Amino acid sequence: MAPILNRSNLAAVSFADGNGDHFRVYYQDAEGYIRETFYDSHNGWAQRDDDFVGKGKLNTGIAAITWDEGTEIRVYYLSEDSHLVERCYSGGAAGEWFDGALTQAQFQAAPYSQVAAVPFSLDNSDIRVYYQDSENNVVEAVLDPGSETWGAGVLDLPTAIPGTSISAVSSVNRPDQRVWVYYQLANTQPVEYVLQPHHGWVVGGYEPSGTFAPGASISAVHWGDYNINVFAVSDQNTLVRTAWAKDTSWKRTEELQHVITGAPIASLHVPSTDDWIRAYTQPSGQLISELGSDDAGDSFVTMQSTIPVDH
Repeated sequence: MAPILNRSNLAAVSFADGNGDHFRVYYQDAEGYIRETFYDSHNGWAQRDDDFVGKGKLNTGIAAITWDEGTEIRVYYLSEDSHLVERCYSGGAAGEWFDGALTQAQFQAAPYSQVAAVPFSLDNSDIRVYYQDSENNVVEAVLDPGSETWGAGVLDLPTAIPGTSISAVSSVNRPDQRVWVYYQLANTQPVEYVLQPHHGWVVGGYEPSGTFAPGASISAVHWGDYNINVFAVSDQNTLVRTAWAKDTSWKRTEELQHVITGAPIASLHVPSTDDWIRAYTQPSGQLISELGSDDAGDSFVTMQSTIPVDH
């Protein structure tokens, strides 16, 4: 098996069922294969050597979503010719990976594009995938759940820096759903845009302190009623966190940990809890570490110095 690609992009999802909490973290190995490492609350972390999601271009962006207690998982990345790829997993433990309709739709992305994805409708049958086009716009592909076909969404956002990290979250538990999209403007400043019911896309209030190198990693996690944490990597190679809560709005940006230059980030909420969150990054090469907070992000500790990946 090939080792993990140094600075591989990451994606993470979580779900809960009758057997507890489950996490899935996706990364790329040095041969281009998208791999899965997983956590189950009764058994801890593990990895299956033959568990390949698919193969993408090296350094591809990766995004993932899940629903139906983990029996449905979708992973998105770029093919070697920079088309969007959708790999689907259905059926729980007895399931297998197969190409989704987005793969056949042949949406062309910029070769350096990153990828984000969110479920949108209340039953999660509507999906939005965000990526960067050749003119450096952040654009979206939208699944029509009625016809099971993908079409282009309507976005008119400020131009992004080439190769911007893209992260997106949605409020799947609220009747008036919203989507939050994070990326880096052409001046390298991270920005938030919010899709609001009846208002369309409006600029949000996320304004992290510090400076950020071009293409700095960004990862957002949303849970409960309006709780959002946005993680990013500053130009000082420091993982930072900016939090938003309904009662306090945006808080000041806090430093968490030193990481390698160009380190990736993925984050998730522990679904059976009110406010436990986890973040995944690379403090050194060829490993993924897990940071955790059991108090809505007020404090973080290293949960795992390394989770299972190929070396």
